[in-house]
Amino acid sequence: MHPFESSQYLTASYNNQARFNSYWNQVNEVLEHRPDRVLEIGIGTGLVAWHLRRLGIDVVTLDVDERLEPDVVGSVLSIPLEDRCFDAIACFEVLEHLPFRDLPEALAEIYRVTNDRAFISLPDTQPRCRMFLHIPRLLEARKVLSIRRPYPREHEFDGEHRWEIGKDGLRVEHIVNAMEKCGFAVARTHVPFEVPSQRFFQLRRKHR
Repeated sequence: MHPFESSQYLTASYNNQARFNSYWNQVNEVLEHRPDRVLEIGIGTGLVAWHLRRLGIDVVTLDVDERLEPDVVGSVLSIPLEDRCFDAIACFEVLEHLPFRDLPEALAEIYRVTNDRAFISLPDTQPRCRMFLHIPRLLEARKVLSIRRPYPREHEFDGEHRWEIGKDGLRVEHIVNAMEKCGFAVARTHVPFEVPSQRFFQLRRKHR
């Protein structure tokens, strides 16, 4: 079952400023590599797919919720598509809705379907401080600094996220190891200045 009612994606409370900051970063991750054909797993509002299509990228959407009218109805755990049939896979804010034990299976399916790249984002609860300096016509600098939490934090299931980086001892290294075991090389991982609660991963197949 999808964690949201389909109508919830259309509410002002869901599509707040932080959400639109996330949409921008999701689009930007894909545009950095300009793939010809992309599979977006988790259609959400449909805004990311709409924008990428307007920029000339062939996007196919997949979701478990047929009410969202994706191009393909199916689960990331069993993608009903052929091997290596997309240049890139976009899977933003999706995998945390699955039990953590299912992460390797989901990553293996993403690896199977992509011919080159995968772009993934996950919630990251590590405390952060953002610094912004702007001097008109001279300088603009942005910096995100992580703050070490002095005590472990437990995750409580809220009906949406089943796990998050930074809780229950789950570190970025654990996610990277799972990705590498599936055959991916992690080309980059970062926390955007605009969305400090999300961590993005740029992956590529080790074996072409």
